[in-house]
Amino acid sequence: MVAVFRQLSPQASLSLGYGARRMTLLARSFGWALLVGFLGMVLGVVGALALWRCRNGWGVAARWLLLAGAALPPYAHILAWWSVFRFLNRGLSSVGLMGLPQRGGLVSLWVQMVAQLPLVAGLALVGFLSVETSLIEAGCIYQTRARVFRRIVLPLARPMVVAGGALLFVLALVDYGIPSAFQFPTAALEVFVEFGASASVGKAAAVALPVLLAAAMGLAMALSGLRKAVLMPGQPTRLVSPPLGPGTSRVWVLATLGLLFLQVVLPVGSLLLSVKSWQNLLDALVGAMSEFRTSLWTASVAALLSPLIALAPAHILATKRAGLGVWFLLLVPVAMPAALVGIGLTSLWSSLAVTPYGTRWMPVLAAIARFSPIAIPVLVAQRRRMAEPLIEAARVFARPWDVWWRVELPMTLPGLVSAACLVFVLTLGELGATLIVVPPGYATLTMRIYTYLHYGASEGVAALSLALSLICLLVGALGFVTWRLWSRAAMRVGA
Repeated sequence: MVAVFRQLSPQASLSLGYGARRMTLLARSFGWALLVGFLGMVLGVVGALALWRCRNGWGVAARWLLLAGAALPPYAHILAWWSVFRFLNRGLSSVGLMGLPQRGGLVSLWVQMVAQLPLVAGLALVGFLSVETSLIEAGCIYQTRARVFRRIVLPLARPMVVAGGALLFVLALVDYGIPSAFQFPTAALEVFVEFGASASVGKAAAVALPVLLAAAMGLAMALSGLRKAVLMPGQPTRLVSPPLGPGTSRVWVLATLGLLFLQVVLPVGSLLLSVKSWQNLLDALVGAMSEFRTSLWTASVAALLSPLIALAPAHILATKRAGLGVWFLLLVPVAMPAALVGIGLTSLWSSLAVTPYGTRWMPVLAAIARFSPIAIPVLVAQRRRMAEPLIEAARVFARPWDVWWRVELPMTLPGLVSAACLVFVLTLGELGATLIVVPPGYATLTMRIYTYLHYGASEGVAALSLALSLICLLVGALGFVTWRLWSRAAMRVGA
């Protein structure tokens, strides 16, 4: 970021003029992202209530399957909703009715919101589960369950609910993948367009500055809830039924099934139908084998290095009383437009004598710059749930290095695996920064899919998206299972 904004001068800012078109684009992008965040927050509360109800049997599997659906790349949702809109429009036209729009802000809003639903619902669920069970039970003695939810549960869980909405606002504002697929121009895309047209780092930074400031404010709003989530002690708590009122079990079961359909069944099912045969899938993979190998290599290296980079700051945040300012400085890359990250890396490394510029390491560096900060909260949450008595006992009898190597590191490994899985999935779907830094001959699978999307969905695009989605689901499930098994083991030790 420093490499970019050191080239931002008042002359560069004034030369852009911020005319009516660009100001309109900024206002429209901010309004669209705010609407995505607000509506996603409302839908996330509904999803969290449905997941809260799922505590036994198939409900637990549904909860984890929905959360693992967060690993699906955005292109799976794009292709799925393209198919849905085409199917609905064929039915409407057959009866003489006007078809639904297949492009524009409303369609982009819906797909963006659905694609990020597990994130918002997951944070809201953490907020609901963090409410003291004694408060809920005491309130239910004197008031109706609906009023207990409105007056006790929702106010206490508000920081986490707002954090989910704010994060959704940030993600919608800084990434242009879904809006551009539905031909809805945004300010984040304007950064990429400006750099491609002028090749000026200063002008691109000037275009990105309002987006970065707005996204930084959204991130600051989300930090209070995020800190509460990752710093929450991992002690076993007694489960309590959500105060949803009697006779609503069937409603919330249907809500859970609806969420699973929107998030997992619809994208994967529509891709399977579009591929039509496993031979088409195999042919598409053979034709894109070079991009497939590059994507797996880039994601694997980024997943290996990012958690190691995040380990030291995560340890500091977990063991020291770090304020909001420290958290903000460590996580602010999340609020940077993806294109700006690529521009900054290009500007930095192209000016040095011996650099990875022009090599296959540039996409890896872009992924590390974008996603290693996201590994920090995962490692902080894991460090806070470690069995401190075991560590303190080891410090009495062993040297600090032996304590770290033989006690702390083995207890940290599950968090490192979960963080690596998260970075791997995010890197596989990364596009904005990779488009700028990738050298010739090292295109990724995401770039190939994005290019073909502009020519309309086809069997080949669906096959590549299906392969990417299945890999992301498997790796995402691995991360969730690792975290879940370790959390249970840690709670047994803590008890």
